[in-house]
Amino acid sequence: MTILNRWAALAATFLALASSQSFAQDCPKLGGVLALTGAQGAIGKVIADAGRLAVEQVNKAGGVKGCQVEFILRDDTTQPSVGVDAARFLVDVQKGACLYCQKPLSGKTQVDHFVPWSRYPADLGHNFVLAHDRCNGAKSDFLAAENHLAAWIDRNKVHQVELQERLVASALPCDLTATVQIAKWVYEQTEKANGQVWVMEKVLRHLGPEWVRCFAA
Repeated sequence: MTILNRWAALAATFLALASSQSFAQDCPKLGGVLALTGAQGAIGKVIADAGRLAVEQVNKAGGVKGCQVEFILRDDTTQPSVGVDAARFLVDVQKGACLYCQKPLSGKTQVDHFVPWSRYPADLGHNFVLAHDRCNGAKSDFLAAENHLAAWIDRNKVHQVELQERLVASALPCDLTATVQIAKWVYEQTEKANGQVWVMEKVLRHLGPEWVRCFAA
């Protein structure tokens, strides 16, 4: 997906969320960590400008349930250490284990968007999880099955205070309420479309109604 198409999809997602009864009244925030300066600054600015354009289109259309979307970006100055710094605390809250297979994390650890970027292109901090590269690669752009959803919700609930403090300290956009409501909406749309979720390795299955219980726990 091209940069412009990816952010155009974001605008469509926000408009759909605006008409969804499952979305909270809180004004949403959108953002992420990009290289706005340094060697990759030119590329990062193109992505940032496309993102701002998408948000402007949503806000001109009335925003999300009457709220104007806030667009926040953090410049990592093309320094990998900044991104590593921002994600390091996830090792602590996940107790050094992959969120999906629950096995100890190895050197090939990746930061994954639990709700895939293709479903909701935003870098809200509570959506980040640490996973083995094989688990992340196998999951790809699929939603995770209910057991993984339950683990993600539990992690965010148990470590809510610590996550909030460390995300803010890392200058990462974060809004737990919005993140949860976005996840509910995406799972709801997937069930309605009889879509598939990722279970493990190459195993996929259709999403049933049981996912709702994960949010009620």
